[in-house]
Amino acid sequence: MPAGWVALWDVVAECERPGSLDSAIRGEKPNDLAGLVRRHPRIHTVVFNGQPAHRLFGRHFPALAQTLRQVVLPSTSPAHARLSLAAKRKAWSQLLSFL
Repeated sequence: MPAGWVALWDVVAECERPGSLDSAIRGEKPNDLAGLVRRHPRIHTVVFNGQPAHRLFGRHFPALAQTLRQVVLPSTSPAHARLSLAAKRKAWSQLLSFL
């Protein structure tokens, strides 16, 4: 991957989730993120769309969690109503400073 590129890939490939809340995820099967990093060794940072994604990453990829920089941003989900859309936009716009 050329420097400065951003890729989006979910930690979970499939799961059972009654409803739309990430806290309801059960029986998840992770995507092959370790394989992605092996194929693209210049990946150095992983950005998470909320704490649940970050926890799933740590659970399924403890070795990667030791080697990659991790940035946890507020979930963009409307269910995460603790922050306003403007506050979420501001936090996510700061992502550009990490690239």
